[in-house]
Amino acid sequence: MREVTISYDPDGILDIIHKAGVEIRPEGMGITWDDVFAAIKYEKEFLESHGYWYTVVNDFKVTDEFCRMIKDKVIAKYGEWEAK
Repeated sequence: MREVTISYDPDGILDIIHKAGVEIRPEGMGITWDDVFAAIKYEKEFLESHGYWYTVVNDFKVTDEFCRMIKDKVIAKYGEWEAK
């Protein structure tokens, strides 16, 4: 059996999403950053309790620092949300 190596590149993933024109800022979906952070922090528990497949979130604890990093990266790439 061949071994498969998976690379985790959040900046590369963000670049691809941005280049594709996908809006990922929470305000564009009618939710807040606090909603996003609550969902990310609960994701591992939810996946495990429902028997869903393993994901990258199973590998680490989601901290407040991690959530701030996500927000900072998204805002740096997309800019602050401007209500229309």
